[in-house]
Amino acid sequence: MKQKILRGAALLSVLCLFALGSSAFSFSAQAQTARYGVKSGILKIVAEADGHETPETQYFDDYGAVESITFVMDIPGFITYDVWYVTRGSKLWAITVTDGKRAVKEADNPTPDLNFLSPSPEVVAKYNLQEVGEEIFLDRPCKIFTYEMRQGRKKNMVKSWVYKGIILRSEMTVGRRTSTTTAVEFKENVTPPAGVFNTEE
Repeated sequence: MKQKILRGAALLSVLCLFALGSSAFSFSAQAQTARYGVKSGILKIVAEADGHETPETQYFDDYGAVESITFVMDIPGFITYDVWYVTRGSKLWAITVTDGKRAVKEADNPTPDLNFLSPSPEVVAKYNLQEVGEEIFLDRPCKIFTYEMRQGRKKNMVKSWVYKGIILRSEMTVGRRTSTTTAVEFKENVTPPAGVFNTEE
């Protein structure tokens, strides 16, 4: 059960952080459709659920057109493996590395249209997106949004602290449980390491 909860915290990262467009566009197009107001970055994140914490690292480039998030999944006494989620456009790749063996599964990006920097009226209506305040978080001015995320028939409530379109903290309520993702370090406009967006087998 605890591992399922930890997976839920990781899923919160995926649902809240990945809403991407194609990276193959010009700078002028970026200015109109960019998801983030920062070209690239690396965030150190802590995902917490039911008292258990999982360190994660998020990478993004091209103003959020491509992203990845990685963490280690540990099931004591059974298996430990590295997990990567990479998003580009409408696609998401789930990548696991176990004992040097790499497995890749492709799926649909669950939030291809979610954009806090310049949300369309359709996005505002779809997610019931509301700006509810402002607050300094991680020494940066953030706008606070509330919105709804759906998993099948379930509707989960999310509250996020957003800096230039980038989520620095999120709280998602699923039933009676609340899981969080919290950035503890953010390096802006730095080049992500080579290979972090690789989706090849």
